[in-house]
Amino acid sequence: MEFAPGFPAMNPEHIVNFGKRRLPHILVALTYWNFASYQGGSILEAHHVIALLLILGVMEAISMLCARWPAAQRAFVSVAIILWLDTQLNFFTLSQALLSSISYNDVALFALIGVLIGLSLWLLMAAQKRIGGPFYLLAVITFSIMAAFVAVENTVREGGSPSTDSRDSVIVSQDPASSEAKSDDDIPTLSPILDGKSLVHIVFDAHGSLGSDPADSGEIARIKQSARESLLSRGFVVGTHAFSRYFQTHDSIPNTLNFTMSREHKKLLDDDDDLTELKLFERMSAHGYEGYVFQTTWIDFCKARNVRYRECRTYKGESVVSMISRIPGMAGRLRISFTLYAVGFPLLNKVLAFYSRILAPRLPGMAPVFRPPGQPLSLMAFDILDDLETSVIENAGKKGFYFAHVLMPHSPYSVDSSCGLRQPIGFWTSSTDPEAMKQGFENTMESRRHALDDYYQQVSCLYVLIDRMLGSWQEAGLLDNLVIVMHGDHGSRVSLKWPKSSDQPSPENSQNDRDNFQAHFAYRTADSAGQLDQREVGLQDWFAELFGAKFDQQYGDNVFVRDELTSVKGKMLNQRPYYGFNSVRQPGANE
Repeated sequence: MEFAPGFPAMNPEHIVNFGKRRLPHILVALTYWNFASYQGGSILEAHHVIALLLILGVMEAISMLCARWPAAQRAFVSVAIILWLDTQLNFFTLSQALLSSISYNDVALFALIGVLIGLSLWLLMAAQKRIGGPFYLLAVITFSIMAAFVAVENTVREGGSPSTDSRDSVIVSQDPASSEAKSDDDIPTLSPILDGKSLVHIVFDAHGSLGSDPADSGEIARIKQSARESLLSRGFVVGTHAFSRYFQTHDSIPNTLNFTMSREHKKLLDDDDDLTELKLFERMSAHGYEGYVFQTTWIDFCKARNVRYRECRTYKGESVVSMISRIPGMAGRLRISFTLYAVGFPLLNKVLAFYSRILAPRLPGMAPVFRPPGQPLSLMAFDILDDLETSVIENAGKKGFYFAHVLMPHSPYSVDSSCGLRQPIGFWTSSTDPEAMKQGFENTMESRRHALDDYYQQVSCLYVLIDRMLGSWQEAGLLDNLVIVMHGDHGSRVSLKWPKSSDQPSPENSQNDRDNFQAHFAYRTADSAGQLDQREVGLQDWFAELFGAKFDQQYGDNVFVRDELTSVKGKMLNQRPYYGFNSVRQPGANE
C-alpha cells in the first residue's frame, strides 16, 4: 500500500521482517533500560529516551555493516559490541551529560536534539530501503521533538530534573520502634549540654583550622578572621588549634562518631563503606531522638543498628547532574557535563589524553589542551545546607539529631568568595599539583600558594552559606533550642608533602602537619558565649569530651598515618607524634 507520493510501497511482510531483524536490538535495549532504571530508582527520565535511541542506533549500524552474516551471528556480535561500548562509554551517563547541560528554557537546543534524532532515524530506515521520503522525514522529526519535550516535561514535574534536583529520593530507614529495647541501666547518659535540645552536627570535609598561621597571606588571614567573627557573633566557641588524629575521611569521621581511636584503616566500615555502628546516633535514639541525615555517597551513615532514622538524603557528587543548576549559560553546562563524563570512562579519557599530549602541542594557539576538571564536589553543599536549614525549621519542637557531611571546602575549588562559579568552568585548582607529584611531592611552593588562595575563596563562600543558615534559624527563634557542632575531618591538605610515619621534627614538617591535620572545630550551646579556645588538642578527643565519652586508650599527641594511601580496608595505621603545634610541647604532653 502507498500512503502518499514519495512514500514507497509498504506491506505487512516488510513490517514483520523489519521487526524480526531488530528483535535482539529491542530486547537488549529494554533489558539495559530496566537494569539502569532499577539502579537509578526511576522508570522514565529524559536521558533514558536518548540512551535507548543511542543503543538502537549503534546496533542498527552494526547490523548494516554485518548484513550478510547469519542472523544469530549478527545478533551475538551486536550484543557483545554494545556491552563492551557500555563499559567504555556508558550510554545512560552520556545521555545524562547531554540533557543535564540543558536548562528547561533551552527550547532551541531541545528542537535541535529532536531534529538530529529524527534525521538519524530516517537515515537508518532509508538505508534499509524500507521507508523514506520527505513527508516521512518531517513526521519523524516532529515526533522526536514532541517526545523530547514530553520526556523532559515529565521529568521536571516529577521533581527529577537534573537542573532542579541533585539528591536521591528521601529514604525512611528503620521504624523507630524497631530499635532493640534496653533497660534504663543499659542506656548511656547524654551530655548535659543537650538538655532535651536538638543536635545539629555538621562535618565540613577538608575544613582546616581558622586559627592564625605564620604562613598566612594577608587575604587568607582576613578570610579566617571574618569567619571567626561570624561564628563568635552568634555565640560559638571556636577552636583555633584542634587537630584531627586521622588524615583520611574514612577513618576520621567514623572514629569521631563512635568515640574510638582505631589503628586499622576503615575498621568501622563494611565493604560497601556503610557505617553500621554509630555510638552517638545510638545514644540519642535510646533517649527518644530521631535522626535526619544529609550525606554524600562517600560514607553511608544510614545503615547503623539501633538508630531511629526519620529521614536520610543522599547527594550524588559523581553524577554530572549535581552541579548543573549552579552553572550559568548553556556553554558552561555543556563543557562541564562532557568533561566530567569523559574523565569517567576509559575510552574517551584515552582519546582526550592522546589529543592533549600529541595533537594539541602541534597546533599552538589553535587547539586548547584538555585538562580533567575533577568533580565539583563542593557544589553539593548548596543543596545540603539548604535542605538542612529547611528540615530544622519544619521539625521544630521535635527531639531530633541532624547530621550532615558537606564536601566543602574540599577540592577542587570551584567557587569564589561570593559563591559564584570560578571561570573558566572546569579549570579548577585541586589540593595537589600533578607536576609536583611526579617528583614525589604534593605541591611546589608556588602551586601551594595558588591552591591556598583558591581554597580560602571557597572557605569564604562556605561562611556565606553558614551565616545564611544560622540567620534563618535565629529569625525563626530556634537558635537557642539547638546544640550546634561543626568541624572538619582533617586539614586542608594543601601541603608540600603528605604525612609519612618516618617524618621527623622540622619547620617544614611542622607546617605540613598543620596543613594536613589541623582542623576546624566550633560548637554552640544555649549557655555558650562567643569565645576562642586555643587549646592544641585532638579533634576526636574534644568531640568525645563534649558528649561525655571517654577513650579506652590514650595516644598522647600522636596522629595515625599510612605511608601508602589506598582504599584497602584493614591496613594498619602507623602512629607518630603530631608536629604541628604552635607552642613547644613535651613528648606525650596533652593540654
